[in-house]
Amino acid sequence: MTPPKLIDRLEKADGPDRELDAAIGELFPKTVTDDYGAPLIDMDRGHLTASLDATLTLMEEVLPVPRWWPRLVLYEGIAGPMWQAQMDRPEDATEEEHHGVHQSSAIALLIAILKAKQAMEESA
Repeated sequence: MTPPKLIDRLEKADGPDRELDAAIGELFPKTVTDDYGAPLIDMDRGHLTASLDATLTLMEEVLPVPRWWPRLVLYEGIAGPMWQAQMDRPEDATEEEHHGVHQSSAIALLIAILKAKQAMEESA
């Protein structure tokens, strides 16, 4: 699944979704080693859409830290409480490209991470 399509699916998600977790794992596989030290590709990133901790771990792995700073804000939206996540870079604070809004803090941050990563790759 392409990053724009994944962002669109995350924005429309009703809540945690294992299919979306798997799609993110395919987009950002991690390398682990087996018992003999051989590298293996692991696409299981856990329950990203349900876990803020797992999402923060992903952020640290896919975006250069400390150049990216996450911010999460809870506010009262028309449909109830909403989270706004924003990824800032001190040298390039383009909020519009790097924010996500969702009822789930983890999903809001995933949207922001994907937008930041996409913008970073497009500018490279």
